[in-house]
Parts: sequence; structure tokens; C-alpha cells
Amino acid sequence: MWLDRFFIDAAHQGFGLGSIMLEALIKRIIEEYDCPEIYLSIVEDNQAALHLYRKFGFAFNGESDYNNERLMVKKV
Repeated sequence: MWLDRFFIDAAHQGFGLGSIMLEALIKRIIEEYDCPEIYLSIVEDNQAALHLYRKFGFAFNGESDYNNERLMVKKV
């Protein structure tokens, strides 16, 4: 499963919505799809996103995508 983009509008950041929504999204992916891993790419200097994804078990896998963004994966 590929999580292409996950955004919270700047006006709504800092209220915990990213955690709430990412948790719900991961739960739904697990319930609806038989996939062993969830992948995403990240601009590494986006520290807020990096913290959020690590909090939910995503880790760098050593690869990059065609935009030179680093790939992260979560085992489900």
C-alpha cells in the first residue's frame, strides 16, 4: 500500500489532527486491505512529518523515489 500524500492545512496544524487522522487511516487500511506494509515518501527536512511518521512506526528503508524523496515503510 502506498500513502501518496498526507496533509493537514497550515491553519489546522498543531492541534493533534495529524495523529488522529493518520491513526484512523492506518486502521482503515489494515481493516480493508490485505497488505503487509504501508509505504510513503518524505522530504527529509520536514521534521514535523518525520516525527509524526516515526511515532506511528514508519522507518526509512534506505531507498528514494524518483523525486529523490526518502522512502519510509511501516510493517502492519
